[in-house]
Amino acid sequence: MKVIYLLGYNSIVQDMIVLESKIYKDILQGEFVDIYHNNMNKTAMAFQYAVENCFDTKFLFFVDDDFVINILKIHEYLKKITYPSQSKLFTGFIIKRGRPFRNKSSKWYISREEYPHEFYPTYPAGGAIIMSMTIAQLLKAEFPYVRYIHIDDAYLGIVAMKLKIQMQNDKRFTNSYTQPLHLKNIFASHGYSGAKNLLEKWDVFLHTMSLNSSTDINTQIYKS
Repeated sequence: MKVIYLLGYNSIVQDMIVLESKIYKDILQGEFVDIYHNNMNKTAMAFQYAVENCFDTKFLFFVDDDFVINILKIHEYLKKITYPSQSKLFTGFIIKRGRPFRNKSSKWYISREEYPHEFYPTYPAGGAIIMSMTIAQLLKAEFPYVRYIHIDDAYLGIVAMKLKIQMQNDKRFTNSYTQPLHLKNIFASHGYSGAKNLLEKWDVFLHTMSLNSSTDINTQIYKS
């Protein structure tokens, strides 16, 4: 398992980013400012890197930094997927008939010039998505032929529609807050207010399990 942090340019913390990268070699940084409006640039960067460098990888897991993820449960799930289902995997919290935001005060605002339709195609909520490398290769190859919009998850839905790629909704991805007691049953959960709150809830989650289970989880995470 390889973990990579995707970043744009941020002048305030750039020295820290360079130091982190030198020590851990876990950062992929693009030549664009790290703001929400550039999320699609970051997504495209991730696809390009993965497709061109991760030759033996079967699956990719994209996740935002405000999610709690149960990586052990995800790993257990992926190990059980058999061929040919592996190559078709494209799963997460799937949104159907999502409406574009037309309110200019919203960070999700998109003009009718950028996207004129009343609904987006079916798309995976961008906070947590698992897909096979086969799907990633197909999407990446199509990017040059589909005009970018900055709503990156909706953009993936547009590209997937053009390629007739099917997505699988999985209730273990939640787009809302999950109590720590129930985190053992999910893949990814949203709704945490900052890194401190996220870490606090993770610690509570560990303490809801037996001492042996907690030790095993921490050991496996650190090994990964």
